[in-house]
Amino acid sequence: DFIKSELHPDKRTQENLDASLQWLTEGLKRRKVKWWLAGSGALYVRGLEVKPHDLDVMTYKTGIEAIRRMVSPYIVEPFHHVNGWVVKGFGVVHYRTRIDFAFEPEDWVDDNGPVDFGPHAQSHLEKVVWHGHEILVPPVELHIAPNEARGRHDRVALIKNYMSNNHV
Repeated sequence: DFIKSELHPDKRTQENLDASLQWLTEGLKRRKVKWWLAGSGALYVRGLEVKPHDLDVMTYKTGIEAIRRMVSPYIVEPFHHVNGWVVKGFGVVHYRTRIDFAFEPEDWVDDNGPVDFGPHAQSHLEKVVWHGHEILVPPVELHIAPNEARGRHDRVALIKNYMSNNHV
């Protein structure tokens, strides 16, 4: 099922995305795990019309065991320590949608300006309410540079339109 979802984008439905977000918010809250949502998932919960490929969950190594107990039946790539990458740890889970767990961003990721998954974002998180759940997300403007760098001009336009309409 995981491979089919990865190889066939049409298998990534809004129903599965919403079910994954519901499962995450309830499960992590119940386990008192501190976390925040980055990437397109953070834009999605703000109400922007994006279709996330996955959910990027940013969290802390202190919560790894509580998270592992929650996600163990759904682990695709085991949680592991990472050297020389943008975070200190990483793992992949598939619960109806691909969920990337990233543990603690490295300080240097903001060296060329703050991004939506870096330490600056982590220290400036905002609460949004999605389906009655409070979810922490980075400031929306931090999504512009990473999306521009990836050539996602339509997404940049969506973000700028959102900012204009919401006086950001």
